[in-house]
Amino acid sequence: MPLVQGIIDTVNLPKLTALVHSTSSPFPLTNPYSGLGTLPTLSGGVPAYGIAWHSFGGPPQAGRATRAIIYYEDLWLNLVTHYELADLNQIIGENVLTGEDRGFMLFEHGQPIALDYNILSGYSVNFTWLITP
Repeated sequence: MPLVQGIIDTVNLPKLTALVHSTSSPFPLTNPYSGLGTLPTLSGGVPAYGIAWHSFGGPPQAGRATRAIIYYEDLWLNLVTHYELADLNQIIGENVLTGEDRGFMLFEHGQPIALDYNILSGYSVNFTWLITP
């Protein structure tokens, strides 16, 4: 049954074409971000189905362009979701480690309670929540 439940949850995520960017809900974002920290994801407003990023700056000569996307040589961004089980134990969910200039991560296991970010020194990023209008 858990496998079937997981498939149903993934299927019930909105299509990407139904999502819009928000910097205010579920938690106001104060872009740009650097270093490491935690973003609460259950602060009110509408639920987020994911988060998108776009690098705001990196070290000179750090990346190479392929068409319109920049790939940095460094894996400069790490995102980790935290979930809370019914027994109040916390577990780690999705984990993204990337060198791409821009991208997104969907919360495939439901609404996380927090999102950790770790941005390599010298880089900064703008985040936006992915929500339904």
